[in-house]
Amino acid sequence: MANQKSIIIIGAGMSGLSAGCYAQMNGFDSMIFEMGDHAGGVCTSWKRGDYNINGSMHWLVGSAPNVKMHQMWLELGAIQDKMLVNHDIFLTLKNVAGQEFKFYTNLFQLEKYIHEIAPEDKEEIDDFIKAIKVFIEYDLPTEKAQELFGLFDGLKLIFTEFPMLMEAMKWSKITIAEFAAKLKSPLLQKAFLSFWHPEMSMTTIIVTLAWMHKRTAGYPMGGSGAFIESVEERYKHLGGNIAYHSKVEKIITYDDTAVGVQLTNGRQYFADYIISAADGYNTIFKMLGGKYIDENITKIYQTFKPFPSIFFIALGIDESFEELESTVVGYNLPMKQPLKIGNTVHERATVQIYNFDPTLAPEGKTLMTCFLSTDYQFWHSLYQNKALYEAEKDRIINDFIHNLLAHFPHISDKIEMQDCATPMTYNNYTGNYQGSYEGWLPTPEASKIHIKKTLPNLHHFFMIGHWVETGGGLPPAAMSGRNVVQLICHQEGRKFKSYISSVEAVMI
Repeated sequence: MANQKSIIIIGAGMSGLSAGCYAQMNGFDSMIFEMGDHAGGVCTSWKRGDYNINGSMHWLVGSAPNVKMHQMWLELGAIQDKMLVNHDIFLTLKNVAGQEFKFYTNLFQLEKYIHEIAPEDKEEIDDFIKAIKVFIEYDLPTEKAQELFGLFDGLKLIFTEFPMLMEAMKWSKITIAEFAAKLKSPLLQKAFLSFWHPEMSMTTIIVTLAWMHKRTAGYPMGGSGAFIESVEERYKHLGGNIAYHSKVEKIITYDDTAVGVQLTNGRQYFADYIISAADGYNTIFKMLGGKYIDENITKIYQTFKPFPSIFFIALGIDESFEELESTVVGYNLPMKQPLKIGNTVHERATVQIYNFDPTLAPEGKTLMTCFLSTDYQFWHSLYQNKALYEAEKDRIINDFIHNLLAHFPHISDKIEMQDCATPMTYNNYTGNYQGSYEGWLPTPEASKIHIKKTLPNLHHFFMIGHWVETGGGLPPAAMSGRNVVQLICHQEGRKFKSYISSVEAVMI
């Protein structure tokens, strides 16, 4: 039976592929237009010599069947063939004086450990641990789009998850920096400030550690590239189509209804619904010309802070690092000499050592990566002079390696691959606003506002991805794609359908 309705999706990142998969499952004829030459957006990997560089993924919420989100990943074919690794340590911080701190993923081990090394902070830490324990007992409702919640759904959520909601309200008002300032132990302060961006809400740490404790935030072996390839394959197997090297320049509207898209080559394509999984700023202010906005949208783009632009470094090292404990995000190390990247100066850097994923490097060798925040405008200006741009990239990599050798002197002659990405790389490959890698930063202010997936007075149009999901990440991106197809099914009077492709994942 021929599909009666069609959907055009802009962008083949996680949210776009998710929307495409669920569109196909529900009988729509979908087409994804992707500006690049492969799927994934920021969830990507690339090869340099014999190394596969994992560009983003550290953990995947919903990797185990003890949370509802696991069902979605099975529906998307994302983890069926993946070996999933759960680490015992989230982050290891090393100090100049030889001190170290380990953020254990087991809550009871973490609680005992912190009490032993910082008894002076017992009161604050007990409050923090209590919140994590509350979140461990609950699961987020993922089956139904929030926009379709009725009175009964809202009341059910309040009554069944009231303790979690209360803790979320309390901790979402406190930044990581504010919590760290309450601590008396200098080591503990530094550890919390190194966990994530200090401006972020404490809820992000609490929820993350709850997932880690439940062993439902594992790392899929192969990283970002292997993960996204599985979802892309699922979409194509469902009958979906992706047009690569197809950048959308304009969203075509007629009578305040989105009816199609126009590519940069002038070609036009039409559909019953348009979903943008592309950059939010480009979608609203360029593809739609800023015509469909209100005070709320203006406020968001004028006042919300995106995740900072980053300078990404990858090294291939002829060393196994088998003696080091594996971690979720890496080792936070002091820099021997401050590392200047743009106008940002780093005195510490978190280095991920992939000694646990043999698919990223030849046998006996290891991939090492590092994300370092920087400022977009510096790189945007520098990019106009390619010689200076390339020279600055080389200078930063060399300075980084010099700092790294202070901690790993034995690898001085073992670095056989080096690569990097700047904010302009992210801008060129994903179009992300200000070169950001993950959308809006979940600050206390941003956490208060629910960003709509529709635009005022524009019909048959939706936005998905990390510009409508504060905090970004793969799960919210995939959920936004799933939820929007639910909304379209609701408009069309269809019952939303989803189903799994094949077998379970393997946990280690």
